[in-house]
Amino acid sequence: MSTTGYLNWLANRGLRTSTNPQTVAIFDTGYDDGSAPAGDHHPDLENPERLLALESQGNFVFSPSTPEIEDRRGHGTFVAGIITGGPPAAGATDTQGFRLGTGIAPDVKLVAVQLFDSNSTCSPRSGLGDEPPNNLGNAITFSRVTSTGADKALSANHSWNTVETTYTNIAKLFDDRVLDAAPGTAGTQAMLMVVAAGNNGKLGVNTVLAPATAKNVISAGATQNYRPSTQAGAPTNSCTNPTISFPEEFTREANNIAEVSAFSSQGPAFGRLGLGLPLAHTVFIAPTVVAPGGRVFSATPFQSTAYACSNLCRVEWPASSYYTFSSGTSFSAPVATGVAALLRKWFLDQGVSNPAPSLIKADLISTATDLGSALGGDYRPSHRQGWGRVNLDRATDPTVARFYVNENAGLAVSTGIERSWTRTIDSDGRDTLIVLAWSDPSSPITAGHPPVVNDLRLRVDLVGGNLSWYGNNFGENIDGNDNGYSHPYVTAASAASDTMNNVEAIFIPAGTFSPGRQIQIRVTGANVPQGPQKFSVYAYNVRLSS
Repeated sequence: MSTTGYLNWLANRGLRTSTNPQTVAIFDTGYDDGSAPAGDHHPDLENPERLLALESQGNFVFSPSTPEIEDRRGHGTFVAGIITGGPPAAGATDTQGFRLGTGIAPDVKLVAVQLFDSNSTCSPRSGLGDEPPNNLGNAITFSRVTSTGADKALSANHSWNTVETTYTNIAKLFDDRVLDAAPGTAGTQAMLMVVAAGNNGKLGVNTVLAPATAKNVISAGATQNYRPSTQAGAPTNSCTNPTISFPEEFTREANNIAEVSAFSSQGPAFGRLGLGLPLAHTVFIAPTVVAPGGRVFSATPFQSTAYACSNLCRVEWPASSYYTFSSGTSFSAPVATGVAALLRKWFLDQGVSNPAPSLIKADLISTATDLGSALGGDYRPSHRQGWGRVNLDRATDPTVARFYVNENAGLAVSTGIERSWTRTIDSDGRDTLIVLAWSDPSSPITAGHPPVVNDLRLRVDLVGGNLSWYGNNFGENIDGNDNGYSHPYVTAASAASDTMNNVEAIFIPAGTFSPGRQIQIRVTGANVPQGPQKFSVYAYNVRLSS
């Protein structure tokens, strides 16, 4: 929000009620366990019911030299604050009145999982090669279920990367664990996972780093925040830390949230028909979404001595406080995680039982803000913005009709099987946005990004008319018109096929339908060797019933 009052806004949207509380697992450098008069944890994270797992249980470091989950590097505490920092003590605001430590979802609980040693470098990357260590799989299981097999955290944030840009063993592990995070427990325990896209955007295209190359995760790139240095009392752009070799990431002006950050890793290149580039339906579209990640404010470890992380321009800002600001997709990912946790609560409050990761993903994609006009006409999907910037306001707007299908074994498709729904357009003045998503079985490891295993197709027909739209058939693919909308076909036309993505979207501009017109939404199993395949559908501006 560009104005104060976020907590009141959450309450007005029904997102701060006691019903359907959410728990998020954070895989990082630990959780603030410093010593201070106010308690073991930062006061914004001190809520005694906030940390679910005992500290000694959450230690899965690869090079153990830190007891329990103490966070001396600051990265994990910073990420935790972005997700669920509680309303800080009176006076902990900037000169504009924004509370520095308020998280996106300030009421969610945490399972803190320490994957990285607190005494090594600031960026949580060391110690991970391509081969997934056993500790990583064990840590995911620990975060998802209790010792009795009951649910623990159903969402997770991973603000770390390897150096690989392809579909690796770690990406394969993540695809498997989104489907079942605790394979040793009876049944399947799905888990939504948000992963930072990486900070290699200045190297160009195809720089999204594993595990963000996995198909079933939500990979998060970064936009700038809105914290311009010209605001009264704001930190200046100057960076005084001589150890930082890339100061522009921290000093760059943050005055346009529609601007994708220069450091944000980019997906494979694709573009308009006629430019000689691959088309969107022939490549893996990444990142999934973008979120503010430039000059983000959050909590730092609440300790009497300086914490070990030296990779920040300012250890504290304002001076003598336990807050600072930093930039990176490490900090856009928890913004997306917080939004996803709130959407999961929203679906539960609407009566959806156990919302699947694919349903949350379809919602985030459908309701994201297209940044194309700020990217020189590169509308979504895009190798820089993915499917757009997350938009919690749009996703929870009570004035908009929505139709959605949660994963359901009874609706799962095999090869040649189709499911369909006839529904009514709600408003001729809004875009109609329909997304199909499914959690695909993990793929074999290849040199590049492999095709999906189970290939599903999305189609929308105008009832009583001669127009059809097909998933991932955008104007830029078919007629060279990059405007962020799907290409309309006459019913008998043959559409392009997408075998690379387990997301298919149809975006239809406002004014296409007259009030009350009906559409038929169709999902077909094009090739399902490991089926039947469950799926989710989310349709914006479409009435829930026919």
